[in-house]
Amino acid sequence: MRTPRTRAGLALLVVTGMLLLFGGVVAGSAVGTLLRPELEGRPLLLGRESRAGETQTRLFATTSGGGAFWATQNGPGAAIRGESARGRGGVFVSGHRSASGVLAENDATSLGDGAAVVANGNANVGLRATSDGVAIVAEGQELAIYAPGNSLLTGDLTVHGACIGCQLVAVAVNASDVSLNPGDAVTVVGTRTDEGGTLLLEVRPAVAGDRAMGIVLESAAHTTVPTGLAAEVATYRGSDGSARPGDPLRLALAGIVPSARGDASGGEIQAGDSLVPSATEGILAKAGPDVQAGGAVGYALGPLTAGQLAVLIDLH
Repeated sequence: MRTPRTRAGLALLVVTGMLLLFGGVVAGSAVGTLLRPELEGRPLLLGRESRAGETQTRLFATTSGGGAFWATQNGPGAAIRGESARGRGGVFVSGHRSASGVLAENDATSLGDGAAVVANGNANVGLRATSDGVAIVAEGQELAIYAPGNSLLTGDLTVHGACIGCQLVAVAVNASDVSLNPGDAVTVVGTRTDEGGTLLLEVRPAVAGDRAMGIVLESAAHTTVPTGLAAEVATYRGSDGSARPGDPLRLALAGIVPSARGDASGGEIQAGDSLVPSATEGILAKAGPDVQAGGAVGYALGPLTAGQLAVLIDLH
């Protein structure tokens, strides 16, 4: 006959086996152990099944010190993978006081060998961070952040240090009856706002006697970007080709433009020469000695080559 103590022992054995089996399934092909007895704080794992109409935690791990859950992976798969069909998310981790909710380390020795955290978002957002203080802190001996795609900021950007290769760029609309090409010098004839309230400059090709205000970088396309929040954010992405009449474009107002259109109608162009619109629409030429203040769009950074030259935009 089984005593209460015997039944309790059997129940404990069954529960322990179920937890280890369930933990192994969650961790996938993780090489390691779920319970690390050598840690100072012994992890405690609790499993709860989901009930109909309720959102329950299927795996809960906590500890007073050390690591609550530990999984390593030597193969190509993921040590921990969480998926959720509804509700908050597949994996939810929080940290209290000075502890980290997620600590990710990678011992790769060069960029591209691996990543401590990989976040992929097929629908909209791969990684979302919210905080009452600083949402993301990134430190790197070489690069703290590497973002090969476009970046969208809806607030102020404060830079303590050099901004290498930066340009001041505005969104404009081709208000002329001819197409505008990358490298064309333009003058501003007015402004308008789009349906979202964004201020757009109205421009046309600059000719001799005009005050050129910028150089066309590329045509643009209006699009919305999903952010994972309640509303999408509208932006203008650069696109290939010319900006036809009425089309949006991206306009450089300050900084270095590597390829502007020019000719030698005002004389041979050398680095340091002031540039003004020529008699041909959108084309820059060397300024004469009688150039009026504010008439030059900037300075040549080198000689004219096949109708193209690098320009430092500096209205003067």
